[in-house]
Amino acid sequence: MKVNLNWLKDFVNIDISVDELAKRLTDQGVSVENIENVGDDYVFDLEITPNRPDLLSVFGIAREIKAMLKKKFNKNPFRINENFPTTGNDIQVTIEAESDCPRYTGCYIENVKVDSSPEWLTRRLELTGIRPLNNIVDITNYVLLEMGHPLHAFDAEKIEGNRIKVRRATSNESIVTLDEVERKLDSNFLVIADEKKPVAIAGIMGGENSCIDEGTKNIFIESAYFDPTLIRKESKKLKLSTESSYRFERKADITALIPALLRVKKLVESICGGKMKGGITDINDEEVHKHQKVYFTIDWLNNFLGSELSKKEAIESLSNLDFKLSGDSNIAVEVPPFRRDIENKEDIAEEVVRMVGFNNIPFNKTINFSQVAFLPENTNKIERVKDYFVSIGFSETINISFVSEEEIRYLGDIEKSIAIRNPITANFTHLRPTLIPGLMKTLKRNISVGLKDIQIFEVGNVFIKDKQTNRVNEPLELAAVANGRIKSNDWRGENRNIDYYDLKGTIEGLFDTLRINNVIFEKPTSNEIIEIGADIYINKKKVGTIGKLNSKIKELFDISGEVLFAELALSTILDHFDLNYHLQPLPKYPALLRDLCLLVPENVTNKQIEDTIKETGSDILEDIQLFDVYTYTDKKSNKELRSLTYSITFRSNTSTLNGKLIDNIISDILANLQKTLGVQLRGK
Repeated sequence: MKVNLNWLKDFVNIDISVDELAKRLTDQGVSVENIENVGDDYVFDLEITPNRPDLLSVFGIAREIKAMLKKKFNKNPFRINENFPTTGNDIQVTIEAESDCPRYTGCYIENVKVDSSPEWLTRRLELTGIRPLNNIVDITNYVLLEMGHPLHAFDAEKIEGNRIKVRRATSNESIVTLDEVERKLDSNFLVIADEKKPVAIAGIMGGENSCIDEGTKNIFIESAYFDPTLIRKESKKLKLSTESSYRFERKADITALIPALLRVKKLVESICGGKMKGGITDINDEEVHKHQKVYFTIDWLNNFLGSELSKKEAIESLSNLDFKLSGDSNIAVEVPPFRRDIENKEDIAEEVVRMVGFNNIPFNKTINFSQVAFLPENTNKIERVKDYFVSIGFSETINISFVSEEEIRYLGDIEKSIAIRNPITANFTHLRPTLIPGLMKTLKRNISVGLKDIQIFEVGNVFIKDKQTNRVNEPLELAAVANGRIKSNDWRGENRNIDYYDLKGTIEGLFDTLRINNVIFEKPTSNEIIEIGADIYINKKKVGTIGKLNSKIKELFDISGEVLFAELALSTILDHFDLNYHLQPLPKYPALLRDLCLLVPENVTNKQIEDTIKETGSDILEDIQLFDVYTYTDKKSNKELRSLTYSITFRSNTSTLNGKLIDNIISDILANLQKTLGVQLRGK
């Protein structure tokens, strides 16, 4: 939000430099992003947090400055110094549902002259980024910026039947708004209507059919309060955000309606020459009298802040912010209606420390812990998994939980996905049922900026709808993708493109790190997204998939080169991971190694061979490593043969092994391999 210094000075005397003012505002929680010198004025570009709608006005910022500098207001537009009748006027107003519009006020001004605005008014609007249109519209925009409450002016003669009805739209209605766009409406929209048609979308934008033009003579000024949630939904559905909707969404001040209306009336009468006819319409004015109170004690405040404030200091800080206080030891704070963010005593403590200054809270060098908390078991397990991937060269990513419908159709089951009712963009229409889209987009971004040899992973929840119960499950999953080259000294050579076996080895290493056994890699049950790969099982229960993504998926994300991926049901895997270590002493006796070079039929897997060796190798078999793969064509049979070479380690915990015992075990292994798998020792 932009606000200029001279406008602020209308309300409070500012006797510090512009730079000092910016610094102190920022320290107080009103972040000054930029300062621009424009002639004899300065424009501050402020970042206002969503919980502080009271700061979305010049007067709201002036109130903060007044409290900071401990000054008094030069003038206060919210203090009404005139008597006004509330007998209503020529426009009759009815509200269909009070929950949609808790309060509505308005006044009728006749014999106005529509013209351009005076120079001082247009200059202030332009400095804050609003384009001047005509004096009537400019005045409503001026008061919106000055007091923070949205208003709207109707050409009264265009309101058919002299009636305004605040109601929901019907499914067959539409309205051309002031931006000349026809907008289709339904029952989710709140409209301001006359006897025959909508004349405005409540809280967002007026209709072209009731706008102020050069022929306008009589006007009806609306100052209302609309349900913030309803306005937010309307704005998102229309993809239309205005100065008015931005403020209504954040809970406008329901007590500001009359002061803002009277301010507009006064400016219209002085600039446009009009005069109010009849009285002011005020429906549901009892909402004005509802005030919240919050209680605290000075002892609690100092305990909470770690401060040593006196009662006088605390009360002065809150009084400067226009809070009303009463009580002695248990202090009652009447929350001003413009401070919708104040709900409890912790919020009061925040206001006190903002005014006192964080730097004025004494630093406590001694910290006492009354209780030491422990992280939940799964947190430690998840960190162990992350540490493993980082230790082998992967980088962790955190991606947004939204994906597009197209990505789900390629990578997931659309029937199990959860659509978002009010998506923020067309590319984020569903909650993610898989982590792969986010990782692929991260991969693409890194490739686009020139990075190579990328290995990334993510741990996060996915969202899947149970078709039978219609409930949403949020299992924790882990996914990883890899692309580029890898430096590895194994049977496939050094400095080569990463392949399926590299990522498979990574996943096997994860299970070894977690000390999870009975892991099996089997042919995938579905190959819609992979060219080569496997499903992963623990104790015959599927816990993941690993493979090389096919060209269709790579084209979707515009990625060239091979992309390897793994996706694991981490919540299931963690159930098999025990954090308690079972330590054993270092071996006392040396190991014996034997190499076996085997001729393997085409349909036999490495897993089958290793399982057979383990079954036969007795309890002294310690390790099996595949270290060479060789494929060649047999000259006699003209068949393509495979040769796999294994290094097998034997060790006893009770004695030194002798060669004869190992030779006998090797003979048994070879006999079992020949019998069960048709595997032979090469050279025989």
